[in-house]
Amino acid sequence: MTLEEEAQEHIKASRNKFLNELADHMESVEVFICDNLWESHERDNALKAYTEMYLWARQCSDLHGVK
Repeated sequence: MTLEEEAQEHIKASRNKFLNELADHMESVEVFICDNLWESHERDNALKAYTEMYLWARQCSDLHGVK
């Protein structure tokens, strides 16, 4: 394996780890919100904004990579 291939594998592994952990946290927070807030327009807005944050974070990792 060349140095470039090894670097690409490391970048891919780091991104996959980030996305997996992000998805795990997203699920637990979404469940927490739904379990603790009454169903309302405001809760729906909060969940929508939360989903937008998730999508923006994924987009950011695609464009700029992860630390």
